[in-house]
Amino acid sequence: MPGIYEYDRAPSGHVSRKPPLGNFFSGGNRGIHLFFVLSGFIIATVHAGDIGRPDRVSNYLFNRVTRIYPAVWIMTVLALVLYDASFGGSEKVSKLQPWSVAASFLLLPQSGDALVNVTWTLKYEIAFYALFAVTIASRWLGLLVIGL
Repeated sequence: MPGIYEYDRAPSGHVSRKPPLGNFFSGGNRGIHLFFVLSGFIIATVHAGDIGRPDRVSNYLFNRVTRIYPAVWIMTVLALVLYDASFGGSEKVSKLQPWSVAASFLLLPQSGDALVNVTWTLKYEIAFYALFAVTIASRWLGLLVIGL
């Protein structure tokens, strides 16, 4: 049968279908890793000429912040309004604590889920942006921090 699947014929004559590359991509659990690697590659490629040039840090950070935070703030305000209006059930009460709300707006680490659950990936992206900003400011210090 043509297609992307491989077929195995057991000694008993039973034919089983195996996905390509085994279970490497099962459940999509490698997609997020691919996203982070791709994002890092793009940032490093686009800003390779900025590394070790402290005068470029402010422009880099401005571009990163204006790309990420406005959408996060809009969605966080919407989530805050909905949760405050009792949508989402009683488990959302912990998300409405002052520190949790502030951490959600700023994409800071927090003990529970953010107001917008899917922003957990952006917290890692922001940490990477900060690390790369250090590398732009000082190649030596950036490589030291990355090495640690």
